[in-house]
Amino acid sequence: MTPPPVVTPPPPPAASLLDTLGVYPGFDGIAGLKSFETLVGHPAKYIVQMGDTSSADAFESSVWGEVINPDGNLAQFASRATLVLSVPIAFGVTDKASVTRQLAATIAGNNNGSYQRAFGYLKAAGFKNIIIRLAWESDGKPGWMSDAAD
Repeated sequence: MTPPPVVTPPPPPAASLLDTLGVYPGFDGIAGLKSFETLVGHPAKYIVQMGDTSSADAFESSVWGEVINPDGNLAQFASRATLVLSVPIAFGVTDKASVTRQLAATIAGNNNGSYQRAFGYLKAAGFKNIIIRLAWESDGKPGWMSDAAD
């Protein structure tokens, strides 16, 4: 009688899967983030946030509120997590003509000050690793996202 073939089980995935754990806590969602980490028994390696799309000033303010403001302060996670920040390239638009104008304004550098200050907040917060999701979901129709193409 031939013995059955030896089957090697796959390695346990727990460590590798937990090392890819990411959470979108939402604005001022620190309590929810901590609660989630407690629930799964492991810290999040990625924290996903989305910048405000209504205006360049609102984008800058939203980054400040998420990472620097003591009430929203994601900076407390900077030493152990990678921030994944969605950054709009056009602001407050709902139709194709507005998207075109807003993209032209960004290309011309009209929003550079807000971008520079927002990224300065990230640097001041001490994040060692940041992933920028530039123009995220811009492949949708106008009205879906502020920088959506048609």
